[in-house]
Amino acid sequence: MKKELIISTEHTLGGSPRLDGRRLDVRHVIWGITEFDNGDIKSYQDDFEVTNEQIRHAIMYCKDEICELQEVPQSCNGCSKKFRKDTETWKEYLQEMGGIEKIETDDETIIKVGVNTTLLGDLENHKKDFKGADSWETAQSLFQNLKDEFNLPETYEMLTNEK
Repeated sequence: MKKELIISTEHTLGGSPRLDGRRLDVRHVIWGITEFDNGDIKSYQDDFEVTNEQIRHAIMYCKDEICELQEVPQSCNGCSKKFRKDTETWKEYLQEMGGIEKIETDDETIIKVGVNTTLLGDLENHKKDFKGADSWETAQSLFQNLKDEFNLPETYEMLTNEK
């Protein structure tokens, strides 16, 4: 029996691939086990109630870039693949959103994108966020570092076919 702990549904987390039964996307798990509390995996697991099996699936799903191979509604929020599916360039994104307006105040810069989005801070930082992180590269590194500890197979397909 095939076992998949990562699912993607259009109306939950905007379609981001996520842990089944949770509102926790794959990229968040990858981020959590590398960055949360200085990479303390156990601390991340305790705080977010994530099992070793869920971590195994998140690493393998992301490492093998399964979101590119399946018909998922969206890639993970904050991943560079998400933006490539929506729009190709920052300029296209701004056009799609309805343009940009920069408002200077005494204390800070406010950026209005389209009608509904207001951003604080430097536009260049938002442009960097737009490009997203290459999460699959982090997952590939995690795979190498945690292969033995988490008993990771070579591919996501092998993992989903485990008994």
